[in-house]
Amino acid sequence: AHPRDPKRGSRARKKTERARRKWRGSQRPSPPPSQQQQRTRTGAARPSRATPPPYAGQPRVMGEWRRAARASATVRAPVPVPTSLPPPPPPGTPAAECGDIPELRELLSPMLLQHPAARRPLFGLPPEFIESAVAAAEAPHVALSAHPLCGGESAALARLEHFLGDAAAADSTGDDDYTSSRPNAEGVGNHGNARAADDGGVAGAVLEPPAASADRGAAGVGVDGSAKLGAYLATGCVSPRQVHARVQTAMRACSDEALANRLRWVGSHLEIRDFFAAQAMSLGARLYSLAPLKALTPERVNVTTGQVGGGDPEPSWLDPSTAANTHAWTAWARGCTGLPLVDAAMRELAATGYCSNRVRQNAASVLAKDLRLDWRAGAELFEFLLVDSDVASNWGNWSYFAGTGADPKERHFRTVSQGRRYDPRGTYVRAWLSQLRDEARVPDAHWPFDTLVSPDEWPEPIVDPCTQLTWEEAAEYRKHAPEAQ
Repeated sequence: AHPRDPKRGSRARKKTERARRKWRGSQRPSPPPSQQQQRTRTGAARPSRATPPPYAGQPRVMGEWRRAARASATVRAPVPVPTSLPPPPPPGTPAAECGDIPELRELLSPMLLQHPAARRPLFGLPPEFIESAVAAAEAPHVALSAHPLCGGESAALARLEHFLGDAAAADSTGDDDYTSSRPNAEGVGNHGNARAADDGGVAGAVLEPPAASADRGAAGVGVDGSAKLGAYLATGCVSPRQVHARVQTAMRACSDEALANRLRWVGSHLEIRDFFAAQAMSLGARLYSLAPLKALTPERVNVTTGQVGGGDPEPSWLDPSTAANTHAWTAWARGCTGLPLVDAAMRELAATGYCSNRVRQNAASVLAKDLRLDWRAGAELFEFLLVDSDVASNWGNWSYFAGTGADPKERHFRTVSQGRRYDPRGTYVRAWLSQLRDEARVPDAHWPFDTLVSPDEWPEPIVDPCTQLTWEEAAEYRKHAPEAQ
């Protein structure tokens, strides 16, 4: 209350509450007009207002959407597994003819043929590249694959159980009784079951669940460095509700709050998937639009400068099919950009159908931010190659990093600095790029430009490597550059 006027404080509170009610009312859609309101003076019915589109009023920015979803929505329980099958159809019912299940090459045969008019292969890429990608998809998993998983519901549930492990048992053993499944120096995660004897000789000890120690930000995540549930979710082998319920069960089984919190991210990543699904359904065909969707968020923030309304200028997107841009597009798609992290990512993708989220972001950044090529070409190539491709997640992420989505931040990754940070020993890039495996000759796998100078040894970078360094690393390099000696 005000010291001189006791009623003044009460009036201020009432005014604030009225403003809050007015704001909350403005967020609700207007009720449909009554029949009387729709009548004009002549008695004719006035056309009713257009029904607001689905998802109207939902936050357009991921962080805001996730906070709103947590505050206002609940996750429904999975549908129980049926205990019996429905009765067979009555006698005389025509049987459905399923036909033969086609092989992958049969499904892709129309796409693998060159266009009869333009005589240009799929994606404008050399036919041998497309053929090698299809052959890799047909062949058994390569030894380096971080995604050597099989399809089907049984495999999906087995993967879910393995990744979350027996959290309660791991929790009861204590930190000294289990081994982390973080990817090792070779970039390969622990392939074993969570129930295994500890190498220290403690019989019956239980390993920490892979989900609790997964290094998701690394360049080469290995098999257990990330959940690898995307392909199962995209193809319906497991549902988001099943994953969420299993995460909650694992967390409740932990008496150690710290261990439970290290499992929480698996469920929270479902929110990101839901955001992109809701965004795709609200945007419709605009999801594939080249024009920036900045009208959805009035202000954007430049991550580098922190300025509101600033950032990179509107990109003038280049057509990758034109003669002037074909070389850059082909080099990026085939992993021949001369930028180690990007080339390793694209080669892993073509050979295995998978690469980590970290390197996907870096590859997208080079195509959209450095080369300024139409980002939709990259999204479509990823959709063709990825084993875990999901329309909403793939196109939403590409739009997100190309700067054409509704997110208020502008992102431009410096791939050399990113490689040094998330692949510090160069293990990942050396695994996929044979020219970098001689550590004595190429001590810094993310900067081979001063040692591999011949085009036969290393392709000329399609962008200046110095632009792929952070400001601090670029200044340090200029200080010690070979030409400065």
